Amino acid sequence: MRGALPRPGARSGVSGPLDRVVRVKQSTRGALIVFEGGDGAGKSTQVSALAQALRHYHSALLDFAKSEYEFLHGPVDGPYKLYSLVVNDPAFQWLRPVSGLMATLDEVLDAKDRPLTEQNVTDVKFALGLLFSDTDTNFADFRRGHARAKDDAKVRETEARWREILNSVEA
Repeated sequence: MRGALPRPGARSGVSGPLDRVVRVKQSTRGALIVFEGGDGAGKSTQVSALAQALRHYHSALLDFAKSEYEFLHGPVDGPYKLYSLVVNDPAFQWLRPVSGLMATLDEVLDAKDRPLTEQNVTDVKFALGLLFSDTDTNFADFRRGHARAKDDAKVRETEARWREILNSVEA
């Protein structure tokens, strides 16, 4: 059933090489995407490359948000303080959707018992499309933060890289 979220670790009961279950939940905390499906040749490598590029992009966005925060509040004392700020401080709220996407991609790639399908790449494109869609109001905070960050060279470079990989993947 589209739209329902499974319990962590739950199987959908769907079987067969063409069957799939894809769920996207939008919230202010992030985008949760669950992929399941049959055998897909090479998709794991493509999604891994995309996830790595998105990880670099996410890191660039974190660096940008940290520099904004430090400009207003002074230095952040270490990685644990930064983690606490990212999780709890409103100044970092705009990053939560892309942080949720990264966590989900990592979880999908780490799930060895679930082979990736061509649909997985399409689903990642869909999730990214939601983040950047002007018509989706759920991610307006992300887009406002992104608008501030896009002048940063590292953000531009890493965004161009993940977009290049995404565009080269045949879904």
